[in-house]
Amino acid sequence: MKLLFNDNDTIIKEALLKEAHNKEVLIATAFFSNSNLIEQFIKNNCKIKMIIRLNKGSSATELP
Repeated sequence: MKLLFNDNDTIIKEALLKEAHNKEVLIATAFFSNSNLIEQFIKNNCKIKMIIRLNKGSSATELP
């Protein structure tokens, strides 16, 4: 398993898409709103597990 996080040298979306081909992706984050990223994981044959915080403006029905 490779741990990815945002820093000055890493754009997390690009790093995740680069690593996520035919793998399991585990995401834990306080905020998430990029359903296009989930669609890319699905296209890349990834199994996705997420722990997210839903808040005002976020809804489980908005996620694919």
